[in-house]
Amino acid sequence: MSKSEHLKQKLLELIRQSAPGTRLPTERELCEQYGFARSTVNKVIVELERESYVRRRIGSGTYVMPRDTAIRYSDDPAGTTGRFSGEIIIVYPNFFGTQLWEMVDQAEELALKHNIKLTPVKLRPRTDYSLLFSMAENSTGLLGVIMIPPGEGIPQTVYERLLQTVRRVVAADQFTDFSLPGLYGVCGDQVRQGYLLMDELLRNGHRRIGYVANEPFTPSRKELLNGIKQALYDRRMRWKGICKSPVSNASWQSSIDAGFHGTLPLLREHPELTAIFYDTLPGALAGLAALNRLGRRCPEEISVIATSGFSGCENYTIPAITTVSYPARPLIDKAFEIILTPEKEFPERFLAAPELHRRSSIGKAIR
Repeated sequence: MSKSEHLKQKLLELIRQSAPGTRLPTERELCEQYGFARSTVNKVIVELERESYVRRRIGSGTYVMPRDTAIRYSDDPAGTTGRFSGEIIIVYPNFFGTQLWEMVDQAEELALKHNIKLTPVKLRPRTDYSLLFSMAENSTGLLGVIMIPPGEGIPQTVYERLLQTVRRVVAADQFTDFSLPGLYGVCGDQVRQGYLLMDELLRNGHRRIGYVANEPFTPSRKELLNGIKQALYDRRMRWKGICKSPVSNASWQSSIDAGFHGTLPLLREHPELTAIFYDTLPGALAGLAALNRLGRRCPEEISVIATSGFSGCENYTIPAITTVSYPARPLIDKAFEIILTPEKEFPERFLAAPELHRRSSIGKAIR
């Protein structure tokens, strides 16, 4: 390997470990660090810029550029393909959701940064997981699997089968009500999320409250409801006193439709309600449309609150919808950390703290 090829490989390794926008050492600093002539360093930097790994700014420095392919090395036998340091399989449902998109996008960015092959497996209704098992068993460099569930969750037997061949499996954005060696959970603190949601309604004087379950019932949803029940208990109220919509939702069905068609019968049967809470924001968005159809005003007559966000739509509805949410990207950050540092011990579960985002959809209850 020539001097310039050796230096290029060193700098590619540095770029791989650096986030886009990171300023690289100056050419003089690189000369001192690696012991090469200034002309050699300059030649390599020019080549890296031509290949779109870096951008030079006169008077400012050389910066790492965003990239959408794996870094290539001069000593790669094929000469054309990236040399990956391992593989991570990411499993997620084949539908769009803002939280889901953010997690997958973050996983792709981290895979590029660490030069890891990220292999997607998209779940559909009636998926039997046979493809996933085959991929895990036949991969020669598999570091771990990240599982993002559909509405019904992922069966314990799937995790048990995976852990026969995979060192670490991370369940992302879901609560698993079982423990297995090698299984880690990264999710939002949904007990706290539920508590903040109900506490916000109670602090504003609401006592006649309705609930529209626009998402399927899962262990994660159970955790959310446990937090809601605790907030009620602390105010000497009971879950039994919450009016529930007769409409529920099942896996792979529209949470938006469930929000709309769940709100209509709830208010027709209980016109006295002063507040409604929804599992997620899509249900609340549709709930506003249902209120409009019934001639009810929010928040003057009925307050609305939900968990999660949806591409910022909650800020621009009329009225803007109050939400309790937690960020998605830190979940994937933690998932990668767990998988990429096998020598380190981690707790079985990492919980991201939720935050209450007050907007104009909640008003004081009219007594």
